[in-house]
Amino acid sequence: MPAKLTEAHRQALKLFREQHSDLDGTLKKYVADFRHERKQITEALRKGAGTVPELTRQTGLPVDQVLWHVTAMRKYGTVQEAGADGDYVKYEFIEQNGK
Repeated sequence: MPAKLTEAHRQALKLFREQHSDLDGTLKKYVADFRHERKQITEALRKGAGTVPELTRQTGLPVDQVLWHVTAMRKYGTVQEAGADGDYVKYEFIEQNGK
């Protein structure tokens, strides 16, 4: 059985929420932006392999954001290298169990 909060705990939680109320909104915006960017990159890669500069042009996202996402997607097995185009590595999307 969980312990009941004392009035002191309730007041401390209320104060914490007041002090960090904008943090919740900021975090929500960050997560929403992150998901939107990842979706744009994923959709571009589903159309075919591409380099970071190509993905930047297709999505309209800044090159550093595209590189960051592609690097993370590669690390976690969502994309893989698919050859090269000049000096740039081409990346392709890896379908994950029907996703």
